[in-house]
Amino acid sequence: MSRSPSTHGFTIFEVIVVMSLIALIFASVGPLFSSNTNMVEDSRAHQRAEAAHRRNMSALTRLLRGVDIQTLSGFSSEGLATAPSFSRVTGADLDDLTYTGSEQLRWIASPIGVDGVSSPGAVYLERAGTRYLIADRVPAGGFRLRQEGQNLVIELSTYWTTSASRVVTKSTESVVSIRN
Repeated sequence: MSRSPSTHGFTIFEVIVVMSLIALIFASVGPLFSSNTNMVEDSRAHQRAEAAHRRNMSALTRLLRGVDIQTLSGFSSEGLATAPSFSRVTGADLDDLTYTGSEQLRWIASPIGVDGVSSPGAVYLERAGTRYLIADRVPAGGFRLRQEGQNLVIELSTYWTTSASRVVTKSTESVVSIRN
């Protein structure tokens, strides 16, 4: 008795056709997956930039609420300042108001570069030779104060970057009414 050859299995041509179809499907789905990943990363960067911006703006407004308008200096003739000096009211005694020493807000460039941001930096408060971080992730030109009568208008920008060096920037203004 002789056995007949098996007719089960695939020919090489069938295997090549199926592999080509699978490769074509992966090639069309790959960019979609990559694009979706970029959108998720950009969305996270927007959320983080917004959170950092709110934190920065809140810190600046809290700091500037107690400023005595009579001690403000460093403003141009247009009422703009990028490095304002001032004293804050800390209390009052029988004779007069009590103040902090002279303080200055100013933007300082970061010693470490950030991909996608030409001049990264932060806003610091300097008092008695000590520097305190007030607002981080602020690009060059991203901080200034504008004096409008008894109000200070804070103009602030905050950035956040993605792993692909895409930059998200949030910019707003906030008005602080000086109460002194």
